[in-house]
Amino acid sequence: MIVMTRRIGESLVIETPSGERIELTIQDAQANRVRIVALASQDVNIFREEEIEPQRFTA
Repeated sequence: MIVMTRRIGESLVIETPSGERIELTIQDAQANRVRIVALASQDVNIFREEEIEPQRFTA
């Protein structure tokens, strides 16, 4: 896990092992809410965590 501090207008970039780049930019921050803009190619799926079914891990 990584913890970062970003200000409005600042970004972070995630690069996958295959070279895909996903750019996340902080658009707005108020009280306990943050608005994030995600820029990625159309074949990249971006979901809110609560929209994804829990994955089951087996040992």
